[in-house]
Amino acid sequence: MDGELREECAVAGVYLKRPAPDTPGGAVAGVYTLLAAQTNRGDLSCGIARYNSRSRYLLDLRRGKGKPPELFGKPGSPELKRFLAHYEGAVAIGHNRYATSGDSTDPKEVEYAAQPFLREHDKRCKEFAFCFNGNLPNKEALHSALKGETANYHFKTDTDTELIKIYIARYLRGFNQPLGDKDYVALFSDLAERFDGAYNICFLDSNGRLLAARDPNGFRPLAWAENSRLVACASESTALRGLGLQNVRFLGAGELLLVDETGPRVHRYAESPRLARCVFELIYFMKSGSRFDGISVQRTRERIGTELAVVETLPMGNSTFIAPVPRTGIPIRTGYVNGLLERGMTFRLADALIQEDYDRTFIADFGSQDRIDKIRKKFDMTPGYLEGRDVVLLGDSVVRGHTMRQLVSYIREYGGARSVHLRVGAPPNRYPCFYGINMPTRTDLIAARLEPDEVCRELGLDSLSYLSGRALLRAVGVPAGTAPEKSDFCLGCFTGHYPTDWGNRRLNQIAESE
Repeated sequence: MDGELREECAVAGVYLKRPAPDTPGGAVAGVYTLLAAQTNRGDLSCGIARYNSRSRYLLDLRRGKGKPPELFGKPGSPELKRFLAHYEGAVAIGHNRYATSGDSTDPKEVEYAAQPFLREHDKRCKEFAFCFNGNLPNKEALHSALKGETANYHFKTDTDTELIKIYIARYLRGFNQPLGDKDYVALFSDLAERFDGAYNICFLDSNGRLLAARDPNGFRPLAWAENSRLVACASESTALRGLGLQNVRFLGAGELLLVDETGPRVHRYAESPRLARCVFELIYFMKSGSRFDGISVQRTRERIGTELAVVETLPMGNSTFIAPVPRTGIPIRTGYVNGLLERGMTFRLADALIQEDYDRTFIADFGSQDRIDKIRKKFDMTPGYLEGRDVVLLGDSVVRGHTMRQLVSYIREYGGARSVHLRVGAPPNRYPCFYGINMPTRTDLIAARLEPDEVCRELGLDSLSYLSGRALLRAVGVPAGTAPEKSDFCLGCFTGHYPTDWGNRRLNQIAESE
């Protein structure tokens, strides 16, 4: 991947079944661990909200710009120890964020848009904290549905999160007692009737109950697990293993996890009209060690590489170096290489690009010198390592093309490559995403503006091949002959056909404006 996608986020929640005197911070320490393991999904801002029955502030939070180690302190540091001592809690939720909407990096706006959000109220049944991962394409319609009441609200952000907070608060207006399971099922059922799009929500009430909900289409992954000490949920299943949790389960589309002193239980709050997992989660966003509803991310990426190898036509030999774009390109290379070996082809392997960190390059302005320098800092390479070689570069996708153009130039000029050939583990991205990934307009997408041979020239490549749509469906395990719109995945950014009404409406609106 050329580091150009954003708007993915991570959610996390921990409920302690019994006190943990040997763990300073209690559930807060668990959420910190989960967030630190999910910075691949967001490093613009983060936050943790906690419940503590012994505190004057039953619900309290800390949020701000940066990754968890930057905001709360590095593991083992005095800063983190002080934070955990001050924000101790038996239940906690947390969030890592890229911009979900209103993508300003102004420090004040980042601070306001950071999650979780806290809704304070004198009555405990109406006070809550929550965070969410996703995007609502019908956000403007939701504003309009307030029927003139917007004059009574002061919006600090342009985020979906603030709008969600208002709709939850409006639903709770008629309550004067703590909510039970049926009440919460009814609340999320009401939200499902109003919201169109992707939303994984972690919710914490002022009676110490933890909730997690996955939208009826199941766009984003949401895993949970328990042991004798705690119950936890997270966007990435591999993060739960970092807490020593086994037997990871996956919350189904339209399902709600509720946890309190009686234990965890799962309720269905809405029927699923169609399962529409975001295929980009498997291609790019998720960590390779994670699973998406039981689907192995690692094996999926290897199958993508195998599919690319099946249709490879480039003549190869000892001068051909096959190199992945770290990190998602590494498992793609495994499948690609195994596929080439089965065909009896000759080549060499090269770790030409060494990734120094997990910083995303989109934060700097496109085309700026800062962005170019950031690429060079992100990927290290021995000068002349590829001298006179033909390089086959394996990446997961090309979206805008800005970073890939610089990367190809870097491989030629600094590495000394004779030729550069790109193999992309996804079909061309020709359409926007309205469910949480920053592909806002077709004019931003290089494959929407140019044909593949033109993209090849634009990026400075000698050859370019994309994965076909059918090959992608095979790689993610869809039965042969299944139409994309009938699969259990959202492929709207490739096909222009979206699984929800407002996704298709938004595409029509954008097409008219463009």
